[in-house]
Amino acid sequence: MKGEILEIVWLESSGPPQAALEPRSIGFGSRLEQIISQSLGVDIARDWMPNGLSIRLFVPRGAIGD
Repeated sequence: MKGEILEIVWLESSGPPQAALEPRSIGFGSRLEQIISQSLGVDIARDWMPNGLSIRLFVPRGAIGD
């Protein structure tokens, strides 16, 4: 069905505080985000919280099959 979006939410907790992270560091998660975004046309939103990170993936239905 055209126009349908699947939302996937990933929650991480008990990681390093946001201030402890290097703003330009690229780790496994960042590389994975880039690959998924580019290959599937997925929109990704990050929300840093005091106790962790929330990542939302907005996946077009067509990217995962009919």
